[in-house]
Amino acid sequence: MHIPEGFLDIKTLAVTDGIGGILLILSAKKVEKDISSEKVAKMGIATAFVFAVNMFAFPVAGGTSAHLTGVVLISATLGGWEGFICSSVALFLQAILFQHGGILSLGANILNISGWGALLGSVAKRFKKFQPLAGGILSFFAVILGSISCAGELYLSGRGSFLRGATGMAIGNFFPAVIDGVITFFVLKFLKKRIES
Repeated sequence: MHIPEGFLDIKTLAVTDGIGGILLILSAKKVEKDISSEKVAKMGIATAFVFAVNMFAFPVAGGTSAHLTGVVLISATLGGWEGFICSSVALFLQAILFQHGGILSLGANILNISGWGALLGSVAKRFKKFQPLAGGILSFFAVILGSISCAGELYLSGRGSFLRGATGMAIGNFFPAVIDGVITFFVLKFLKKRIES
């Protein structure tokens, strides 16, 4: 789902960068209300985790890539706004340091990866009793939905058919989505047992 530079047209870049920027400002304001040194440390670890997990990428349709995200996992443990910030910072660092996704297309990549992951991760956080199962399932869907929204952005930029692009992207991201879901399930299950014991 990392879209490289030059794949999106100017109007799509403007819209996605604008929405991504607004969500980042909103996230910062939400997190600032309940910030502590412990939370900052946890967010730093979560950012490093997402940065590392996102580096495992596999090429798929349209010159983009499929990979694990870990965003639902960190959002289910820390909160959706926190997960959104951590993942967005990781995506920014990847774009700057490794050209893993474009700088101009950062807004689109943030929406596709951080947006869906944080949204569904915050939903998983509400399922106290069944959080591991909910997190695993929603993690799978976050990757798939991110790949479909990526296909939509490419389509809006005049790069092929949406149906073919979405199908290709969803198929290409299927196994990474399954792995992401399995990892999220087992980590949340482990954390749940630690809290309960």
